[in-house]
Amino acid sequence: MPTGVVDIELDKVDVIDWIRTELIPDRLIASVCTDAFLLAKPGKLAGKRVTTHREDIDDLKAMLPSLDVLSAVRWVDEDSFVTSAGI
Repeated sequence: MPTGVVDIELDKVDVIDWIRTELIPDRLIASVCTDAFLLAKPGKLAGKRVTTHREDIDDLKAMLPSLDVLSAVRWVDEDSFVTSAGI
């Protein structure tokens, strides 16, 4: 998955549908930086604690207020998903 600005990918229905259908439950999935947005949009992170790059924390909270977005942490290990703050 790309990191950095993912706005274009977030608007691509085929990308979000692929994430929704192809990520197998119980398989370890790690995201770096803004990849959390791509995992969150199709609901893969629903009900989970997550993090992302410090500059994008507020945007992720605004986009998906149901997520428990943590700041001031380097990574969050939640079930089969590990999200990280990036570099």
